[in-house]
Amino acid sequence: MNTFAGSMFYGYTHFFIFAAAGAFSAGIEVEIDVLTGDSELHAPWSSFASSIPLAVFLLGVWAVAIRCNAERTVRTVLPLARLLVPIDPLLPVPFGLIAVVLMLSVAVLVWRQPVDRPMHRPVNA
Repeated sequence: MNTFAGSMFYGYTHFFIFAAAGAFSAGIEVEIDVLTGDSELHAPWSSFASSIPLAVFLLGVWAVAIRCNAERTVRTVLPLARLLVPIDPLLPVPFGLIAVVLMLSVAVLVWRQPVDRPMHRPVNA
């Protein structure tokens, strides 16, 4: 990938990361409104308001920071976590699967160290 395309990918992926972070916090507010009875929305649908932005956030962080700087185990764990997170609203325990998946993802990220790869090639003078 050339420098311009890499910069565009890096920059525009951050748009999705920040948008997902904002949408996740709004989804938490939706969950709180449902739990306190201040919303007409029902439980399984309200949980999607926080789980889908979290899945987009995980995909964006994986694409920007982990995909190129990690070994195969770490490169596999975050996309798998991204697939499991939206399943959580279908379970009877709210945020149960999300908590377990995120704890295991963080454990793998701490356990497996990043791979050293040069950011750019040195210029021959």
